[in-house]
Amino acid sequence: MGQQLREYSKQLGQNLIELRKQKKVTQIQLAEASNLPVDFIQKVERGDISPSNFAVGKIANALEVTEDDIYPKNFNFDEFGV
Repeated sequence: MGQQLREYSKQLGQNLIELRKQKKVTQIQLAEASNLPVDFIQKVERGDISPSNFAVGKIANALEVTEDDIYPKNFNFDEFGV
């Protein structure tokens, strides 16, 4: 994983942790509500993986937040070379 993607994934994971804790939801509860494996939620929160838009949508729905609330703010996507 490139440095920029790693930083993006870590920021996304931190956003998810903050939102989940604000909602007083455990990783297990979030996994059940989003129909995603708990180890997937854990990897996302650690920044080990960058979830698909579909997975972010499922997580956002489970937490009753928007996808934009989860995605990192002010991230320079030009650095990805896309």
